[in-house]
Amino acid sequence: MNEGYPVLWWQLPSVDLNKKQVYIQEGDTLKLNVLPNEKIKEIFGTDFKTTEFTWSSTNEENVTVNENGLVTGIKEGYGTIYGKHKVHEIYAMCIVNVAKETANPMVETGNGYTAVLKADGTVWTLRK
Repeated sequence: MNEGYPVLWWQLPSVDLNKKQVYIQEGDTLKLNVLPNEKIKEIFGTDFKTTEFTWSSTNEENVTVNENGLVTGIKEGYGTIYGKHKVHEIYAMCIVNVAKETANPMVETGNGYTAVLKADGTVWTLRK
């Protein structure tokens, strides 16, 4: 605990989600979870619970989120999902890209080259 001293916003460690940026298909869902953070628990003690976040989307036309952090891709585009702790001024965010189709990202290497298939379907290559 911080023993009663005020904690300034720039002193707070960040809270991370299980995803920072993700691609999903229209109609697919994804559960966002706040990852445990020992530094924040040291500051706020048992008063901080990773399950006590309210969720919002910056673009509900493309991506929605329910009260449990379940994200749904509505239509092609993107939106940012924000989680705000119900008691403390602590935030987390994830950028969600929604596509009609997504690819499974992978990397292949060979004699003098590397090829990367990104989730958005683009391929990047590097030749030595």
